This record gives sequence, structure tokens and C-alpha cells, in this order.
Amino acid sequence: MGKTHPESVVCFPFKNEDAKVFIKNIKEALEHPRVAEVICVGYEKDECYKAVESAVPFLQKEKGKRVHLILQKKLGEKRSGKGDAMNTALTFFINQTPYGRIHFYDADIVTFNREWITKTEEKLDQNFQVARCSFPKAPTDGMITWNITRCGFAYNWPETFLPEIEQPLGGELAFRREIAQELIKDRWVLKYSDWGIDTAYMLAFCQYKAPIYEVYIRNGKLHKLYGQLTDLYTMLVECFTIIQENQSVKIDTNGILYHKDSIDIASVPQEIQHKKAFDVEGTVSLLRENWSPQEKELLDTFPAKIREGMLALQKSGTVDVRFMDPETWYEVYGVLLRYFDQKSLIWSDLLFHLWVARVLNHTFYFASKGFRQAMESLYRMVTSFEHRRRKGPLIRGQIAA
Repeated sequence: MGKTHPESVVCFPFKNEDAKVFIKNIKEALEHPRVAEVICVGYEKDECYKAVESAVPFLQKEKGKRVHLILQKKLGEKRSGKGDAMNTALTFFINQTPYGRIHFYDADIVTFNREWITKTEEKLDQNFQVARCSFPKAPTDGMITWNITRCGFAYNWPETFLPEIEQPLGGELAFRREIAQELIKDRWVLKYSDWGIDTAYMLAFCQYKAPIYEVYIRNGKLHKLYGQLTDLYTMLVECFTIIQENQSVKIDTNGILYHKDSIDIASVPQEIQHKKAFDVEGTVSLLRENWSPQEKELLDTFPAKIREGMLALQKSGTVDVRFMDPETWYEVYGVLLRYFDQKSLIWSDLLFHLWVARVLNHTFYFASKGFRQAMESLYRMVTSFEHRRRKGPLIRGQIAA
């Protein structure tokens, strides 16, 4: 790897994690020869925070490196969440440390090890200012990544490399100090104090013309998964909101150095290929629940096939989501970009119901055929969004054929 002296800081944003997993990950980071210090940014002083607080003196004594445990500050305009945690870490990194690089990793990764740090460090040693981690996921995991963010990148910026980014919502990335300095003075970035932060960073990297590399972590990211998809309601709304808010922003990636490792689907561990990412049976009932008269009225905004399909799901009996295929999702996405109101709970509920129908369509008719078929269908969906958008923007109120 060339230089071996510590010059990097690793940050773990966290909120009520499994403390044993988190502390193991802190140890892994501290043991890396490139890592000088670790910053742990907590949402609040919960049980996990207290467990880490108790462990810090022992970790510092054992590893001979500093561990900073701090609470996130309210820096942005949105809900105080992951964005505030990451930006708090950036501010600390720039103002309180002399080091040249910062890494971010989710605190709950069961499979985290020093390889993640080594691979990103190797790219930062080269001509890249940003190194992101990509990894194989369960065939029904990453449904916001695929159906919201990657589709949004393809819809809004089809002429760029943004739709090719494998993990745009991945919290595993590293970048040089000069990028961190740009981010902490960028008021547009700082305002996204919620789940929109990952997208904000990605768009900012493009605006800064930062060379980007995506490294592939073959053993994957095993982490705590979800029950019903209601667990992802807030993240869904916030990740769609930033796509909608910035749909008119001009992004030009011509001339930006971007590379990524090739992905061999056949080599994905069996544990990941066959893992369930959420409670499918418990999620089916969500399509019949919590429909207000006002939400039903909003369905008139959509083409008849979509409106009738969603209304049919509210009846008892078999749930038929065959209509919500990738082609239909393109039509849904266009309407949502034009009419979704982030201040309206009714619109948020409708976005959630539409997305659940899309996720279950993928689960029943693509993921059920196997890992390769599931992944290929998702890549085809994003490519289809790109191709359809390159034919020209839609006229307001018009749905593409």
C-alpha cells in the first residue's frame, strides 16, 4: 500500500446499535495501520452510547489510539438524522484533527473488517479523491437504493455516470481532506441533515469534479435488516425528496474520472443470495391498510392502470401487484416528481403505498426466480429509465408511452 503511517480518521455515525457489533468494528478500525483516530458520533445518549463510553478507555489503552465519542449537532434544515451525524464528524475532523482522510462506515455491519479500509485507502493513494464501497446485497435488499435513488439518477441525469453508481445510499466511503473542506462550507449540503445526505454528498462530488472510485467488497454488508417495510417509511420519503428538490439541477460528469470494480454475480456468497431483507408476509397487509379518502383521491393524478391497480389492492383477498412492473414504475416516478408534496402526509403515505407495491412486484415476480434474475431485472430497470429519458423530457402532465 505504499505509505503506512497513520493519516486517516474513521467515523461511525450511530443510533441505538448492537453495542457488541459496534465495539468490534471500532477495534477493527483502530487496528488498521493507516488509521490514526476513530470518531463515534451518536444521535443521543442511549444504551449503545453508554456501552461505547464504558469501552473507550480500554480501547484507547489497548490500541494506543484515540477514540472520540461525541453527540451530533443540529446543523441542517431537515429532520436531525444521519446527515447531522456525518456533518458533525466532518466539522470535528477539519477543526480538531490534522489528518488527510476521513472514512465513514455504518456501525452495524456484522461483516466489517480492515479490508474495507485497505481497499478505499489504495484508491485514495492513486488519482481518486473519493472512494466508495459497493457490495452484494440480498435480492430484496436496497429497494430504496434501486427504486428511488438509482431510478432518480437515471430519470434526472441520464447523460451522466450517476445511474452507474452501485451504492449511492451506502454509508461506506472515504475521501480526502480537501473534499471534506468543501463539504463543510457548502450550505446546500449541510441543509440535508436527514437521509438525504448520501445523495447530497454524491451530487456535491460531481459538482466539485472529484475523481471517484467504487471498490467492491465481495463478502458483502451483512447488517440488521427490517421487519415490515414501515421501518423504511422516513428514509423513503427523505431519499425521494432530495431527488425531487434537485431535479432541475444541472449535473455534468464529462471529464470526471470515475471507475469501479467489476462485479461477478456468480461469486456472491450463498448467505447473501438467499437472505430475506424484510418480512414479506407482514408487508403484504400494508397495501390494504391506512388508506384515507384523500389519499384515494390523489390516485386520480395517475394513469388509469395505476389508479385501478392500487385501488384493487385495498380490497380483501389475493394481493395482485403484477401491474407495478419496472415499466409502470417509470410512469409512477414521473408523476411523483411533478406532483409529490413533501409537506403533505397524504402524499407521503401514497408514495409509500406505491413503493410497497413496486417492491412486492420485484419480490414475487423477479427475486423469486433467483439471485441472478433479481439483480439483472434491477439493472435493466435503471437502464430503461436512462434510455426513455434520453428521448427528451416529458411535457407536464403527459405520461411517456
